[in-house]
Amino acid sequence: MNNVSTARVSVILLSLGFTVAFIVFFLVAPLRGYPLSIAESQQLMNNVIPVFSGYLASAAAFIFRKPDQVELTLSPLTMFLLISTAAVFLVLNVALFWVFYFASKLVAPHMAMDYATLRSLFLTILSIMTAVYALAIAYLFHAGQERG
Repeated sequence: MNNVSTARVSVILLSLGFTVAFIVFFLVAPLRGYPLSIAESQQLMNNVIPVFSGYLASAAAFIFRKPDQVELTLSPLTMFLLISTAAVFLVLNVALFWVFYFASKLVAPHMAMDYATLRSLFLTILSIMTAVYALAIAYLFHAGQERG
């Protein structure tokens, strides 16, 4: 598999993985005592799932297209950028949701993070991933295609 194919597969696997992880977390969390209501959990899911669904839709459109006429080349930093951005996204979200839980359950109520702050920080972290992946998706799944 060449580096372009590896990058494409990585984007698809990371998008699927984050989609499944967020859906499972947001469905199960309120039922397991995590300090989110079902409505808040659904709202957060509604914010993040369309982003990863868009990535997957671009990949699906690419898979069912006519074969490329132009072969793409990638910088050696491409995989590093894709994987490190996903890692940063994961670490920041784990930290954010841990802090939200910790502040809500284990410390004084006046120090608890409210839902509006959680959502704002979550969307900020999502924007980091979106900025990098939107450009990568556009290049990996659309560049070099025939225009007709």
